[in-house]
Amino acid sequence: MENARVVGGYMMGKLKRMQDTYEIVGEVRGLGLCLGLEMVTDKQSRNPNFQGIAMVTQYCYENGLWLQTPVPVTDINDPLQQKFMEISGLQTLRFMPPITVTTEQVDEAMEILEAGIKIAEEKTAQAVAVAG
Repeated sequence: MENARVVGGYMMGKLKRMQDTYEIVGEVRGLGLCLGLEMVTDKQSRNPNFQGIAMVTQYCYENGLWLQTPVPVTDINDPLQQKFMEISGLQTLRFMPPITVTTEQVDEAMEILEAGIKIAEEKTAQAVAVAG
């Protein structure tokens, strides 16, 4: 249980840094190794960013990081899946690694996650610019 507290705090610190860095990362919350990262369109409106969560989930999956997502995402372009995410109101990625996880494993996972967030932020910003 001590590892969950220590490594969970370490992981929370990494997620909080992403919250401070990226406009599409809303609230970061959790306790121990049960952590969540909310995806938003922007910090001011805090509207759910379903396209962003789908992009991050897909990127992470393709790069070896499995996330607990609100819904299974197999195709971010599938309107039915996007509609289901919208209706569900779930926009939080959840992290629940085993209590034996190491800081090295957290570093590797957070590198993959951050790369996915960067891509999602760029693509969703481009989509807003085109629509606006």
